[in-house]
Amino acid sequence: MQSLHERRPAQARFIALVGFCVAFVVRTYWVIKIQSPYNSLYNDMAGYSERARTIAREWGPDPDPFSTFFPWGAHYFYRLEHILSGGYHNDVSVCVWNACAASIATPFAVLIASRLTTSRGPLWLLAAVSAFWHPEITFVGFFTSETPFNAAVVLASWAILRAVERGRGGFLVGLFCAWAFATRPQFAFTMVMCAPLVLFHKQERGRRWRLVAAAAIPLCVVVGYSAARFHHIKGYWSLISDNGPFQRLFADTKIGLITSHWTDKKGRYYSYGFSPPSKGPAGEMEKFDFEGYIADGPILDKKRKELTKDMTVGQRVARMNNNVRILFFGEPMWPEIGKADTPFRQRAQKVSKAIMRDYIRPLAWLGVIIGSLALRSQRRSFRVALAITVANVVTMIVAAAVYWGEPRYRVPYDAFLMILAAIAVDLLVVRVPRWAAATVRRR
Repeated sequence: MQSLHERRPAQARFIALVGFCVAFVVRTYWVIKIQSPYNSLYNDMAGYSERARTIAREWGPDPDPFSTFFPWGAHYFYRLEHILSGGYHNDVSVCVWNACAASIATPFAVLIASRLTTSRGPLWLLAAVSAFWHPEITFVGFFTSETPFNAAVVLASWAILRAVERGRGGFLVGLFCAWAFATRPQFAFTMVMCAPLVLFHKQERGRRWRLVAAAAIPLCVVVGYSAARFHHIKGYWSLISDNGPFQRLFADTKIGLITSHWTDKKGRYYSYGFSPPSKGPAGEMEKFDFEGYIADGPILDKKRKELTKDMTVGQRVARMNNNVRILFFGEPMWPEIGKADTPFRQRAQKVSKAIMRDYIRPLAWLGVIIGSLALRSQRRSFRVALAITVANVVTMIVAAAVYWGEPRYRVPYDAFLMILAAIAVDLLVVRVPRWAAATVRRR
C-alpha cells in the first residue's frame, strides 16, 4: 500500500504545519506564563547560561579548563538565541526563540511518519501527542541540551531522508548533522548507521559523490573547530569533550557521587561534585572522591576497571540492560521534578511517564517489527524513513547502555518512538479494520 506521502503529500504537510503551530503556541505559553529558563539558573542550567554569555573567554589567554566537560553545541545555540534577541537580558525574545526550537520536532516527525503510514489518522494523532508532549514542553523552561538536540536530531534525520529521496541537499545534511554532533556527540553513531543510505542510494555516481562532498564540508568545519577549541583549552588534542570516562564510571558501577579537588597551573583551587538524579532512586549512591580534574580519564578508567574486573559477561549485560530500562522506568524527570510544585505539573509528569512506558514504548517496538516485515514490499521512501528512525532509537539505547541512562536523555528521541508507534497504530486502527470490512463485503 502507498504511504500518505506518496498519495497526498499536501495533506501530510498541512498536518505538519498545524502540529507546529499548536506546539509553538503551547510552548510559548509555558515558557512565558508558567516557567522561564531565567528562573531556573542553577546546576547545569546555570552553567549553560554562563557559558553562553562568555563564549569569547574560551578563546582568550586564560580559558576555563572546565569548558570542555560539556559538548559546546548547546551553549553556542543559546548564545545564538541571545544574539537574535538583541542581548542576554531580552528574556521574552529568548524565550520565544526557545519555544520555536522546541516546536521543530512535531512537524518533522509528522513528515517522516508520512512515509511510513497510509492514512491521516495516525499523523493527526502523532501531531497532537507531540504538540502536547509534557516532557518536551518542560525543557523549554530550562537552559539544557535537550531542546537544541531535540531540534537538531530531527532536522538532521529529515535532511538525510530528503537527500536520499531527491539526490541533493547534502550541505543541509552536513549542517544539521554537525549541529547534532556538537550538541551530543553520540549522534556520530547515528551518522555511521545512516551513511550507507547516502553512499549507496540509487543515483548517478557523480551526483552521489557531489552530495557526499557537500555534506562533508560543514561536518569537517565543525569537527575541526571542535578539535581546535579543545586543544586551545586543554593543551592536548581530543574531539569535543572529556566527560566520557566520567559517564562510563556511572554506567558500569554503583558509584552515584563523584567529587574531586584540584589546583591548576596558576594555583587556582577547584572543587566539584556530581551525582546523576536517577542514581539515588536506583539505590546506587556509592561515593568516589579523588585529587585531580573531575574528568581525568586515567583516574576514572582505573577506578572503573578496578570495580568491574570480577564482573561476568552476564552481569555486564544485565547492567547495560538496567541502564536502558532507566530511560523508561527511572525517576525522576530532572530538572522538571524540582519545579513541579503544582498538582498539575506533578500529575503531568506521572501521566506522561505512564503513556511512554505503557503505550508508546510497546507500540514502537511493534512498529519496528511491522516495518521490518514490510520492508521488501515497500518503496524506497518507506525503507529509508524506517532505517533513519530505527538508527536514532538504537543510538539512544547504545548511549544509555554505555554511558548511563536517565529519562531526560530519552526525551529528544521521543519523536522517533512516536513515529514507530504510528506504524503500529496505522496497522491496528486503519489497515486491519479496512481489510476486515472489505472481507465482510466480499462475503
